[in-house]
Amino acid sequence: MASSDLNAGMESRHDGVVSQMKDAEWHIETLKSPEHQSEAHRRLEYTRLMPKLALFCLLSDWLYLDYRVLLAIQSPRVEVSAYVFLAMEICFAVATGLMHLQSLSAWGKAKFKLPVRLCGDRLPTVDIFLPCCGEGLEVIMDTVRAACALDYSPESYRVVVLDDGCSKLVQESVERLSLEKNYRNLYYASRKVEIHSFSKAANLNFGLDFVARLPSGPSEFVAVLDIDMIPLPYWLRAVLPYLVSDSKVGLANPPQRFYNIPNQDPFAQSLDTVFDGIETIKDCVSSSWLRRQALDQIHWFPTKTHNQDITTSANLTILGWKIEYVPETVQWGLVPDTVRKHRRQRSRWTASLVYSISAYWSDREKGDTTLRRRLGATIVSVTLVSMNVMIAFSAVAIPWILSTGSQTVIYRSPRQLQILLHLESLSFVATFLCGFTRSRSTRNHGSIIHEWQRVGLAPFQAATIIRLTITELFGIKMQSFAPSSRSTSTNRPTWFGSLTHKFDVDLLAYLLMFSAQLCGGYAGLRATKTAAEDESLIRCLFSRAGYPAFFLLWVKFVLQSGMPLPRLISSRSIWPLRESMLVRDPVSKVAYPSKEATNPHRIRIRQTFAKIAFCYHCIVLVSAWFIR
Repeated sequence: MASSDLNAGMESRHDGVVSQMKDAEWHIETLKSPEHQSEAHRRLEYTRLMPKLALFCLLSDWLYLDYRVLLAIQSPRVEVSAYVFLAMEICFAVATGLMHLQSLSAWGKAKFKLPVRLCGDRLPTVDIFLPCCGEGLEVIMDTVRAACALDYSPESYRVVVLDDGCSKLVQESVERLSLEKNYRNLYYASRKVEIHSFSKAANLNFGLDFVARLPSGPSEFVAVLDIDMIPLPYWLRAVLPYLVSDSKVGLANPPQRFYNIPNQDPFAQSLDTVFDGIETIKDCVSSSWLRRQALDQIHWFPTKTHNQDITTSANLTILGWKIEYVPETVQWGLVPDTVRKHRRQRSRWTASLVYSISAYWSDREKGDTTLRRRLGATIVSVTLVSMNVMIAFSAVAIPWILSTGSQTVIYRSPRQLQILLHLESLSFVATFLCGFTRSRSTRNHGSIIHEWQRVGLAPFQAATIIRLTITELFGIKMQSFAPSSRSTSTNRPTWFGSLTHKFDVDLLAYLLMFSAQLCGGYAGLRATKTAAEDESLIRCLFSRAGYPAFFLLWVKFVLQSGMPLPRLISSRSIWPLRESMLVRDPVSKVAYPSKEATNPHRIRIRQTFAKIAFCYHCIVLVSAWFIR
């Protein structure tokens, strides 16, 4: 029985809160409290509405760009800058269009999912892998303690700490905890080799081989938990029903939540838009919970790419295994607590996309990878990579276009400019409605204009893409990436570290980008003022720097390049201290996130840019009627 069917055909208890399903092996209960019912209905309505809004976005974008291209073909030759901006708009539309097509693929596939629990004493066996490599000892041990204190029979699961850092301190701490608390299901394992990069997939494969060589052999299921993720006591019982109730489900994954995100999430570190928005539609592509049989069929975790989670799920679906999304929060983790660490993490994610393209089309991979799999992975990766490259190109192109003082749009008459402004506003309304619905599905944890929060990191990610593309083309050894949580305080000499503490590459790059946007804006304002002497001010403004799509793209860069500067200059951190967000048992020392840390209202986004964009388009719509 698929997880989507778990909530159907069950007998209700007399209180109407919990319903049960019993078969020959498993006792699964469905949680039907009013809160759970309300949440399930909210997700159902979202998944039904999003494909329709995605279609609206596609049609409005097509209508707008079709008219833009038509005017460019019919109009006489104008400045090169106008054609550059048109090309930028087309590239952005193609990338976002592919995302909308992904939402369209879910048309008519909405699922009503309620949280479930695996009850009783008959339980499947599970191997829990905790891969680590140089993270802080307190972070590691908090996850280990929580994993050993799960509401699950100790005889039915094992906790294996896979230490690629070969830390003697970690080994001693794990062995001491095992002895003190009599955790016979706790193991420490290390490859005992010098690790030049954090190869998580190879470490996990070592864990699969390690448990296979134990006297009891491998377990039925494998759970992978990031070392900074604290599982809640019902973690096993909440996820396993999706795997045990349907033998065709090879992977299940719950959403990833974080308890140390700053208030209002200024750097968009929450992944709620991904898990509560995108994954609700298409189910999950990560690899936290897997059936051991399915893993064996794909020859374990792929080590030829850094994004082993996406590649693992792709390999499973090609072989016919199902993937299920778990609609419940069962684990809480950490986000990078500095701007530099956040930038390095996102650059590493970008690098994994470049690696995946290379690996899927290399000669060594073609032998065991179908054409469909290679094409699918390439389309997804190229879409995300090209978006970052285009945003980075825009960071340079926008100040240049502003400095030229030329038109940003091509038209021949005031009436054509009016139509352009109306069609652009229609496209914005479609994007706004789609983003508003997605944001509501995440309780305002995601930005309405989702793409705008990526512009601040795009230049760094584009630099990573260019560097890795060159290394791949010329066969140079690929760059190693350390975990973002690993301490880097000893990477520099003391005298050099003190000299460059406040003036490093990140600060200089953001200062350069911020200054370039401000200088471009000033030049564009002067050019508009000069051009207004020969034509009406409104017409001159909306055909140059004030054209809505162009102006708002400039505002994105100003906000996103300026926001990190105070955090890079000041020594005061906006990220809460990890220990202050935990509630720790004084006896067992097991810690879980506090109510304050898990309060969903704490990280609600202000939607500053969305408000600016909405108000500006209202001004544009009114002013467009006065263009002469």
